[in-house]
Amino acid sequence: MKKSVFLAILISILSNQLSFSQEVYTSVLEQIERNSTELRVLRQMADAKVAEHHTGLAPDNPTVEAGYLWGMPSAVGPRIDVAVRQDFDFPTAYVWQRRLAVVRDSSAEYQYRYGRQQLLLAAKQTCIRLIYSDALVALRLADAERARQVADAYDKMLQQGGATQQEVNRARLGLTTTEAALTEAEMERDRCRSELQALNGGTPLQFECVEFPVAVLPVDTAAWLSAISAVDPSLAVARTESDAAQGAVSLARSRTLPRWSIGYMGEFVVDNTFQGVTFGLSLPLWGNAGRVRQAQLSAQAVKSQGDVIRLQLSTRYKSLLQEAQRLVTLIAQIDNTLPTADADLLHRAFLAGELSLTDYLLEQSLSSSALARRLAAQRDLHLLLAEMYAFKL
Repeated sequence: MKKSVFLAILISILSNQLSFSQEVYTSVLEQIERNSTELRVLRQMADAKVAEHHTGLAPDNPTVEAGYLWGMPSAVGPRIDVAVRQDFDFPTAYVWQRRLAVVRDSSAEYQYRYGRQQLLLAAKQTCIRLIYSDALVALRLADAERARQVADAYDKMLQQGGATQQEVNRARLGLTTTEAALTEAEMERDRCRSELQALNGGTPLQFECVEFPVAVLPVDTAAWLSAISAVDPSLAVARTESDAAQGAVSLARSRTLPRWSIGYMGEFVVDNTFQGVTFGLSLPLWGNAGRVRQAQLSAQAVKSQGDVIRLQLSTRYKSLLQEAQRLVTLIAQIDNTLPTADADLLHRAFLAGELSLTDYLLEQSLSSSALARRLAAQRDLHLLLAEMYAFKL
């Protein structure tokens, strides 16, 4: 009980830390959850699995037999036989069948939640890439506009004899390069929008966000990993599959106990009637040989697989955190150099004649590259954070 309360408080703290960051994507993710055809299919598959788990829990169908035998000689008269029999497993088998069905129901639900989480994670990461693409398009538009001004200026200077054809060609090459980069950014933006629409069940979806939200990294790594292990659906699937495998062992043991049957039998002949209750017992001496051992080995394999999944996830999340921390450092380093590489400042200096065309194009390229690298680092950081906090979706 105390552990549950602690985990609830822990998850609540992490939720408060992420509240602002999540608000940016909340509306989009809610629409996708309502409209996603993939999510609807996952729900139907989970419901079908639950129905399957509760099929076959009742005893076997009763058996009814009847016979009509002609007597020889005919004076003897016919004989009519009637038999009704119901077979049963040992009672504990039905108990474990129902318990196993309930555990498998939980596994099906957790599998659905995992599928839902992955769908919403893909949607959130697509939104992050769209923010990056929109920002990159704005950056490339500004670059292209400045390059166009430079190319136009050199065209006029060429006509007036103040520039060489080589300088004009260099300026036009700079314009072509920036326009190509702009086209690539626009294509990536359109791809992201198409992906969002597909995730939204084909319904057009508007997502407008001009900048990345505040990046929130876990302060307490141990607490963050504990919160993940408590609610992450992939780990829950592993736990329930292990419980189901253990339940299958108990079910296999119960089926090593005798089966029994009860029924009615009647024999009707001329002037005589024989009828009464029948009882039978089936001893599972050979039919179930090795099934308990097989169930035990399967349970051990499932448990080991769960341990591997937990180890892999823990390693994966720690690696994500390290990558995120490095990206935060990289963004800070870029921010320290950006003031000395202001694109507008360089453009004004060039127009004032303080920079040659070659120097300006070089400086402008470096400035634009730094800004693009910062945007890419922000994108990568938020993609990592989306995966790190996917358990909150």
